Amino acid sequence: MGYAGYFSTTARLKEKPTEVQAALAEVPENASLEILEKLLYNIAVMPKEEKYRRIKLSNPKIKANITDIPEARKYLTLLGWELIDEEGVEFLTLPAKISITMAHVRDIQTAQQELSKKHRDLKRSASAASLPSSNSDQQRLREQIEADRLERAAAKA
Repeated sequence: MGYAGYFSTTARLKEKPTEVQAALAEVPENASLEILEKLLYNIAVMPKEEKYRRIKLSNPKIKANITDIPEARKYLTLLGWELIDEEGVEFLTLPAKISITMAHVRDIQTAQQELSKKHRDLKRSASAASLPSSNSDQQRLREQIEADRLERAAAKA
């Protein structure tokens, strides 16, 4: 809300995420998001290039960051990627009728920022939890500070 209760025209309302965006937000690994960003960026920039529309799931980097992460697979499936088995080798392919835009890439970048923020907040809360928080700890520290102050005063005199 703006001044005097008026709504600001420059304020951005947070829209309810689509099913695809919600699936993207569930991806737990930043490395997975980086791979997804590269894959979709290449398709957005070069949509006619067939090599970017096909992912070999047995590739070690893809296996570690996409195949073994169910949330990442779910995201790709919701985008329209299809599982194909050719001679015992599994591939994910994106049909030519489905277009990927830079909006998809920006969604991934936003998810990366949110994940980084979440990790940063968890780290902060963990470090805050390690600080003395109980009253007895605080009281003990105050007594120690007072004892040090008296010791310094006695040393000066």
